Amino acid sequence: MDESTRFTSEHYLADLFEDYVSQSYLQFQPYFYSTKSKDKVKYDKQEKVALLQLPRKELLVDAGRTEAQVFVGLLSLLLSWCYNHRITEGEENIASAWNIVQLAPMLSWFDTPRSVADSVRVFVRRSVVFPLLRHFGFAQQCRTDVHTIINLGKKQVLKCLLEIRRVFSTTENFYMLNDLYITEYCIWLQSVSDDKLQALADKLKQVEVRKEDLELHLDELECVGRQAMGEDDSEGESSEEDSSTDKLTTAAVAVATNTAAAITTAAAITTAAAAATSTAAVTITTTIATTTATVATTAIAANVAAGVISATVSLQKMQLQQTDLDEYCKHHP
Repeated sequence: MDESTRFTSEHYLADLFEDYVSQSYLQFQPYFYSTKSKDKVKYDKQEKVALLQLPRKELLVDAGRTEAQVFVGLLSLLLSWCYNHRITEGEENIASAWNIVQLAPMLSWFDTPRSVADSVRVFVRRSVVFPLLRHFGFAQQCRTDVHTIINLGKKQVLKCLLEIRRVFSTTENFYMLNDLYITEYCIWLQSVSDDKLQALADKLKQVEVRKEDLELHLDELECVGRQAMGEDDSEGESSEEDSSTDKLTTAAVAVATNTAAAITTAAAITTAAAAATSTAAVTITTTIATTTATVATTAIAANVAAGVISATVSLQKMQLQQTDLDEYCKHHP
């Protein structure tokens, strides 16, 4: 899927400038921030039952590239869980399963990101394309949440996975993802050392995702949006909701117009290049045809000349034969 075709500039600008909704979610304090250390993490009764229901088996993951890919997939799951946890303020709803699946490429497209940095970049990109709240700062806050969760150890990470498993098991058509991924992640995670999780947290902390990395022209879009908002403010216009929406729509249309103009220019250049190529091809073809005709004419002229020479030689031979005959008749009357 080409995510850029699903990106809606009006929606993004609305969430950016009318940020009273996003600010309320950003100010929400998830429960794990009140947990001071790994030792304070406890399973509740429902989670203990879920752990007992997990299949009893051992999953062998080769150290190296395979294990690294598994950790990257785990990071993708945690990022999507944190988004849903904030957007629902810790209370699951009917859209929770959809939120988690859409933001995790491993679940939506069975495609695991290549690295920790790629996992974060893909999450941030999808978070401004698909869900209800499309806010770059909100996605960055989710990354901070994941870092906090991993620092609390595998118990806290496992609590998040168990919640994903519960959400999928109670949502129609999503339970299969438990069989494919979540259940085995829950089993595997219990054998992972805290040192490896800490290494994942350290890598996550070093990742920096910029707006230009998303390849959605967010900087240009925001610049045009701010200009539109500033011009209207300087003219003393009211800041009512419908007026603000018109501003954002105008900004989005301006960006779309600029993009379309750039595409049109590129198409014109391509057409001109094609025309030049066609003209060159015609010229080459004409030159080849002219050369061929010249060669053919030369060949014909050569054949005619050869014929004339042959006829001349034959005539000379006949004249010599006549002369010889006359001489013979003189001596033999």
